Amino acid sequence: MDPVVDKDCQENLPYAQHLSRYREVVVTGANGMLGSYTVEALCETSRLLGLCLPITAISRNFSSYLTKLANHYPDILRLANWHDLQSTIHNCHAPLVIHAASPASPEKHSMDPIGLIETNVNATMVIASALSKTGGHCIFLSSGEVYGTTPDLPTTEDSYSPLDHLANRGTYGEAKRAGELILKSYSESHRFGATCLRVYHTFGPGIDLSQTRIFSTVVAALIASRPIILRSSGSARRSFLYSADLFSAVLTSSQLAGFQALNVAGESEISILDFANIAAGLSGGRCSVVVEVPKSDNHQAKVFESPIMRGLADTTRLKSLGWKQSVPIELAISRTTSSCQWRSLHRE
Repeated sequence: MDPVVDKDCQENLPYAQHLSRYREVVVTGANGMLGSYTVEALCETSRLLGLCLPITAISRNFSSYLTKLANHYPDILRLANWHDLQSTIHNCHAPLVIHAASPASPEKHSMDPIGLIETNVNATMVIASALSKTGGHCIFLSSGEVYGTTPDLPTTEDSYSPLDHLANRGTYGEAKRAGELILKSYSESHRFGATCLRVYHTFGPGIDLSQTRIFSTVVAALIASRPIILRSSGSARRSFLYSADLFSAVLTSSQLAGFQALNVAGESEISILDFANIAAGLSGGRCSVVVEVPKSDNHQAKVFESPIMRGLADTTRLKSLGWKQSVPIELAISRTTSSCQWRSLHRE
């Protein structure tokens, strides 16, 4: 399907050897950016390896793109409703479950706290309970926000700081913490594998260009050849990562037994302003960076603003398993932009 994802999969084949140990894979949150990418990458990787690995994509709704994927991979991919999550896992034998369901945008963190609880807590309970009977492995896409607002830097898997769970942005980190605890408790009691990947600022094919997140802002601007508008000073620093590098982390961690929590993030920490300037540099002069800081009394801007100013993760544990970041930020932005343009041209 997407030629960008196809190229990503070919480059990630060395990580895919562990997929052959599973008979079935279940992916939740298949309509989101990370879930959709994971589904397509699994399908293409299975094809490249000649595995014909059955994959069930679970979501409340299915985009036209996911439907096209199911038609393109009819012998591999099946779409299932969110309400069928438990029965889907029960009908599998020791499956690999990739739990990617969760509202991800800052707007949804504040406006849909119940959705965060349903996907990260309730659904994780369903998955853990089902795997306690079938066996298998759950890879939970957690977040670096579990560490709170001021963890030690670089942040190891044992570094934590205060997190106001009642704050507008606190629900997300707290829901992820709860999901991790559920998986740790069930996996240790019932002896199935569980890996919590604490994901940092990942983007790639399938991003929602209407969101206010910086990678959506820059890619939308590159496509439209318009200025990149920043709604903050851009001083916050992040460890950006491309979706293919997250997918290789998923493949790497699928080999693990027992419970583990692992950071997955870019190697370097750069400011949001620097990220925007990198994107502008790729435009050949078509895009400039414009900083438009909202007035201090703008309540809506404050609600969505992240209290986390730094984000530098220590990925030593994951790298000890053979993983490494392979796609630099410039190439990640370029590939994401090319993917969005391709999908726009091939939209029915």
